Amino acid sequence: MFDTGFAADAAQFALLGARLVARFDAEMVGSQAAESLGEVLAGVRSGELLTCQLMERVDRSGEFAADGSASMVAYIRGVSGEGAGWASRRVNVGRALADSLPETALAWGRGTLGLDHASVIQKLTAKLDDELTGEIEAILAVAAEHCNPTELNSLGEAIKAQAAPDEADSDAESKRASQTLSVSQTMDGRWRLDGWLDSEAGAFVSAAIAAFTRKTALNAEGGLDPIGLRRAEALVRIAKMATAHAESCNGESSGRHTLVVTIPLEFLTSGLGTATLTGGGTITAEAARRLACDANLIPAVLGGASELLDLGRTRRLVSPGQRQFLGLRDGGCLFPAVIGLPLTAMPTTANTGPNTGAKPTGKTSTCSAPSTITLSTKAAGPTRSSTPKPCTSNRQTADPSEAADAEHQDK
Repeated sequence: MFDTGFAADAAQFALLGARLVARFDAEMVGSQAAESLGEVLAGVRSGELLTCQLMERVDRSGEFAADGSASMVAYIRGVSGEGAGWASRRVNVGRALADSLPETALAWGRGTLGLDHASVIQKLTAKLDDELTGEIEAILAVAAEHCNPTELNSLGEAIKAQAAPDEADSDAESKRASQTLSVSQTMDGRWRLDGWLDSEAGAFVSAAIAAFTRKTALNAEGGLDPIGLRRAEALVRIAKMATAHAESCNGESSGRHTLVVTIPLEFLTSGLGTATLTGGGTITAEAARRLACDANLIPAVLGGASELLDLGRTRRLVSPGQRQFLGLRDGGCLFPAVIGLPLTAMPTTANTGPNTGAKPTGKTSTCSAPSTITLSTKAAGPTRSSTPKPCTSNRQTADPSEAADAEHQDK
């Protein structure tokens, strides 16, 4: 039977909330606010529970379609003005409370857990059979009073791994396979990183960032640097250290991905103007100068003597200097399937004969390794063309003096 007084009480509930909001005074003393906060939080928890339960009834009865809504989530979005994520979370919890989580509903009614706890229990038990769901839910509903949602999830994962190992392994593999990282540049030149990692990978990354995060300090304005800024600085520092490490790791004298920063020589020396990055985007000349100092870059002038094309006879692959030269000269990898892409593969050398200005025909092999950065400077106005000397021996060498030495040894 329908309780006619329920709607009236719900209206009073809304009026009481509005009355409290109206009576709030920004000059309220802290002790008075603390005294009222616990009561208000208890009311909010009760309201969230009631919201989920009412949603389940509207959902299961099909009442949401009475006004033409295509789904329950669409209906709730229209009624509440909230987003789809807000609505779907409460709809799912409401269904689970009615179907398989009676202990959670009772604990929620007593005020010992809230929406976040209930959502954790709902997700942990979503794919379990009824018997196992009942056992795990009873444990977690009691534990929720003493745990925050993150701790409750960790406890639930541990219990689930013992009680349902196959399901736990399946969940772990699903999370591992769904890892993603998006790195994109915005229109104002900044970079945005967004992604998801599984528990293991996330723990490694979180620990690394925490280890490199500097302690808080007063900034120029006299305030404290926010933790988000310090974590961003830590991530950049980790990237720089990884790049520097790649230059000497396992006998490799340079990383294999080259980011070319191209800037007119007068811009570099003056610190005015802009520089162009491989793959698009620009940075200020001052930033390019700073990179040249901070990132352990090799300033390269096309045709200059600061970076020689030298391939030792004990090497099977090209030297770092040749890699940087090839990237600047060819504008990318010349492998047939990836022509025009940045030089991310390890090139091999081939005797191409006299240089005619055409791109070489030698193929490249495809492999990957950490990145390094090269700074390319272009003097203003016409510059003398810089091209490698033709090989004079069947040995893989691009340096005339070395070629002569090779021919001498052949004799």
